Amino acid sequence: MDTTLIVRPGIIMTCGPLTARFVDNSPRHLHITDDVSPGYNGLAVLMDQRQNKNIFTSAGLNYECCNLVPPSGAQKDKWNAPRVAPMTLEATGPLSVRYTQKGVDASGLNVLIDFTLGDHYVDQTFTAWPGEDIQSSDLLFASYLNQVQNTSIYLRGLVEGESSPHWLEVSKVAHRSKTLVWRPFDPTGKRWDQYRIDDPALRQAIEHETPAVRAAAEAAGFRPTPFRWVDGFYYGLVDDFVFLMVFREEEFGLAYSPTGCTAVRMPAWDYTIQAGSQGRGERRAYHARLAYQPFTTLDDVLAEVRRFRDVPP
Repeated sequence: MDTTLIVRPGIIMTCGPLTARFVDNSPRHLHITDDVSPGYNGLAVLMDQRQNKNIFTSAGLNYECCNLVPPSGAQKDKWNAPRVAPMTLEATGPLSVRYTQKGVDASGLNVLIDFTLGDHYVDQTFTAWPGEDIQSSDLLFASYLNQVQNTSIYLRGLVEGESSPHWLEVSKVAHRSKTLVWRPFDPTGKRWDQYRIDDPALRQAIEHETPAVRAAAEAAGFRPTPFRWVDGFYYGLVDDFVFLMVFREEEFGLAYSPTGCTAVRMPAWDYTIQAGSQGRGERRAYHARLAYQPFTTLDDVLAEVRRFRDVPP
């Protein structure tokens, strides 16, 4: 019998009930827990011992795309430059790590990505500066969830033609759909099991829209009317736990896929950083929190948003 010990790459940290594993973008070849696709980086594992499962697929929460105008660097023509350019990972404390990537190796943006693990959250600080003057930047952080029952996310949005924002359940009918769809949803006083009105997997195509899934979404009450995301946070449910993303800066944006281009029940609850002109060497920092804990009430979700926003970076 083969008794070879399999050593999982990266840095593993535990705080309270949470365990996290951080990895760089080196290829990983681990059965079940990882696949052979190169370039995935960042938070590969997040597990609460009370739930006892990794909430991410093998892709995890990773820095995926960096588009600069004008682009520069050795990987400027590749859409996934952050995945393929050299990246270093180091522990900076008992509960913190730092990633470093040079703009000349990627697509022109120098980055430091700091993660700090808490007992119910992972904080992220993204510091970036271009090697040359740029007109704009557009970055994507992808987060691929693992076998969730409800692939929708929940947020407050201002629907086109309306005067005030309200709560929305947000989805898409396929990975490559250009339009987010939504339906009104009031989360006040609801338990986690009262969120899933129908099974989102039954109305989603994996890659491309079809007339059947569009019709199913409409029949379930989802609408394609454009809306503007407000408040700077959104959340989803992983069984009876809440996955909450909170952002401090207005440059953060929402990106979402119901399938993550992989399979039903493996959505991508992504986010972006979209910024304007930036001078050579000019540093900017952006702050986000992924809070993960048992879901109780909407009031507790909103309290967590306030806690993160009220503490200066």
